[in-house]
Amino acid sequence: NFYKTWDFKETEMVLVELPGRNARYNEKTMTDVYSIAKKIASALDAVGYLKSQIPLCLFGHSFGAILSTLVAQVLRNQYNYTPKHLIVSGCVPLHLRAGRPRFSVPNDDDLVTSLLEMGGITKEMAKNRDVVNQFLPALKGDYLAVDKYVYHEAEPLACPILALGSDQDMRVPQQETAEWARFTAGEFESRIFPGGHFFLKPLEKDVIAYISSVIFKDVTG
Repeated sequence: NFYKTWDFKETEMVLVELPGRNARYNEKTMTDVYSIAKKIASALDAVGYLKSQIPLCLFGHSFGAILSTLVAQVLRNQYNYTPKHLIVSGCVPLHLRAGRPRFSVPNDDDLVTSLLEMGGITKEMAKNRDVVNQFLPALKGDYLAVDKYVYHEAEPLACPILALGSDQDMRVPQQETAEWARFTAGEFESRIFPGGHFFLKPLEKDVIAYISSVIFKDVTG
């Protein structure tokens, strides 16, 4: 798992595992972002996070940023719940997605090459067909979900938003990161890190330290 080494000392980290991944590898992937967001919100309610006195912060990178934003909207609209913070990373602001190149490609080898060029996998992983076959179905499902996504205008969220980007991301121009400000009526902050689309991995310690400082300030303040 991409986030298995992440450690937020001030908070408990809870990972969302979608169908087609890890323990849910044999389950069919979901390709409708709105349905996924509703299921995540329902799960958060079912396990008691929405009734807890412990503040809840949402984080998502790339496809996960789309989902976390929609989850925040579902929590507001259907559960009257406001997260303490929404943190989005490596993602084009939702209102700017229309007209962008499709993520899905008909050829699996082209998809693997694209992922390699962005730094999402190593050359060794790309050459290992067993490894590729493990992550490819879920990745193709994610890409299809992004391509099918249709933006619907919504009221700004009440929670603060932190938007993270990078200066060499081929899919998310760094100047667009600040456009996430329109999705909140509260405080907004953005930061650009060096690197490409998968900057989170090589800069893991720096990113975690920065996010931790934001979460800690938000929770205690």
